[in-house]
Amino acid sequence: MSLIVAKARPGEASLDLARVHWSYRQDDDNGAIFMVLINGRKRLMSIRGDDTNEPIIRIDQATRHFFGVSEREEVTFSFRACSALSQFLWAFNSSDRLTRLTTRVSSISLI
Repeated sequence: MSLIVAKARPGEASLDLARVHWSYRQDDDNGAIFMVLINGRKRLMSIRGDDTNEPIIRIDQATRHFFGVSEREEVTFSFRACSALSQFLWAFNSSDRLTRLTTRVSSISLI
């Protein structure tokens, strides 16, 4: 699907997330972890809803740089569902300190 790249919302930089209106996603599971593929590169990201019904994807500057895309550029995206292990690894290595910390503490408690 083709979406137009837009800036992330203020305060959402470096959180491994993208915002896309539910009508442009495969399911409406807000906050689900997907493998996002763009230009042959892939990254695990939390896909959350956006309040605008426009065909845009909101991602931060670091993610735009990783994928090699620019703001207002129309790009073909692919979202693929992830296994439970991939979702765990995303949380374990998340840029969001709270997500990363809670995942690591809960992992230690399993031992």
